[in-house]
Amino acid sequence: MEHPINLDLDVVVLSRMKQFRAMNKLKKVALKWNNHFEELKAGLPKLGTKVSESEVRQLMEAITVSP
Repeated sequence: MEHPINLDLDVVVLSRMKQFRAMNKLKKVALKWNNHFEELKAGLPKLGTKVSESEVRQLMEAITVSP
């Protein structure tokens, strides 16, 4: 029979590991989004398109939200 403190600790550790994993996934998504944003912002003027940074952000948000 295990001690109740050990069981509670296991639940806490598992919960924190899941939170850590979720935060790492979020960081990866944010980094990818930022890289794509910078690429899009740099690439549009090369195509002769004149858009503001806020318009590029709106475009990226629309792309991200789309199914």
